[in-house]
Amino acid sequence: MRFLRNRVSLLVLGGIVVGLVLSRVLLFAHWLPTAAATQADRTDAIIWAVTYVSGAIFCLVMAVMLYSIWKFRRRDEFDLRDGAPVHGHTGLEIFWTAIPTVIVTVFGVWAGIALHRNEAHAADTPEVLVTGFQYGWNFTYKSNGGFQSQQMVLPVNEKWIVQTTATDVIHDFFVPAWRLKIDAVPGVVASFVVTPDRTGSFKVYCAELCGPGHAQMGLLSPPVKVVSRQEFDQWVSQQRQAASQASPGQKLFAVSRCGGCHAFTPAKTNGKLGPSLDNVQADAQKAIDAGKAKDVNDYIKQSIEDPNAYVVSGYAPIMPEKGGADLSDKDVDTLVQYLASGGKQ
Repeated sequence: MRFLRNRVSLLVLGGIVVGLVLSRVLLFAHWLPTAAATQADRTDAIIWAVTYVSGAIFCLVMAVMLYSIWKFRRRDEFDLRDGAPVHGHTGLEIFWTAIPTVIVTVFGVWAGIALHRNEAHAADTPEVLVTGFQYGWNFTYKSNGGFQSQQMVLPVNEKWIVQTTATDVIHDFFVPAWRLKIDAVPGVVASFVVTPDRTGSFKVYCAELCGPGHAQMGLLSPPVKVVSRQEFDQWVSQQRQAASQASPGQKLFAVSRCGGCHAFTPAKTNGKLGPSLDNVQADAQKAIDAGKAKDVNDYIKQSIEDPNAYVVSGYAPIMPEKGGADLSDKDVDTLVQYLASGGKQ
C-alpha cells in the first residue's frame, strides 16, 4: 500500500493503464485492410503489439508532462520554486535505460523471427515473375508449364515465390492485404514469399513513383485473385490453351504487354490506362480527318512508334515509345496487321 501512496508511482501506473485502454480502443477502428496471407498475420501481430506499447509510453509521458506543468506552474511573478532535483539518481537512470533496451530487444528479436518464417520456403516452391512497366504489370508463371498473364491468380493456402523486375524504371509491387511489397528494378530480380490464406480479389499498387501514370497502376490495374486449387488448375489450363492457339500478332501483343494499358476483346485484355483498341478504326478515322494520319495502318503504326503525336481525346500522353517494349520494325508491322484486322491476323 505504501507504493500506492506515492504520487509518482500512481502517476506512472495511471499513465500505463490509460495507454493500454486507449490502445484497445484504437483496435476497434479498421486501420488496416483485411489480412489475406499468413505473412500478414505475423506482421499484424507485431504492429498491434507496438501500438499497445507505444500507446502506454505516450500516455505515461503525457501524464508526467501535464502533471509537471500543473505541479510546478508559476503562481505569480515572484514564484521561483522548482521541483526536487533528480540529478544523480542512479535507480531512475537505470530504469529509463533498461526499459527501452528491453522493449527494443524484444521487438527486434520478434521481428527477426517473423521475417525468417515469412521467407522460409522449400526448393520446389512454385514461382511467378512480376514485370513492372509504364504503366502496368505482366505475370510470367515459371511453374505450371510456363505462360504469361495480364493478371496474377494464385491458389489459396499454398506457398509461392513472387519475383519482381522491371523493363524501364523502378516500380514497387505492393499488395496491402498481404502486408508485402518489394521494388521491381530493371536488370534485377528480387523476391518475397507469400502464402495467401483468404480467397477473393485484392488490390495491387505500385509503391514507387514511376511517371505520370503511376497512380493509375493502383486504380486501374487488375487485382490479384486468390482462388481454390481446382479453380486455379482450370485457369492455368485455359491460359495455356489460349497461348497455344494464339496467332503471331496475339502472342506479340501479349509479350509486349499492350493489354496492361489497353482493352482489346480478341486478346481478352481490359486495360484502362489507354484508349480501347476495340475502337481503333473509329479513332483512326478521327486522326485521318484531323490530318494526323493517312489511313488506319499509318495511324496504328504512328501510335506505336510516336504515341504522343496524336492522343485520343480523354487520355493523357503517357505512353512511352513502342510501349516501352523492344520492338523491331517487323514486330511493329505484325502488331499493325493484328490490330487493323481486329485481332484476326
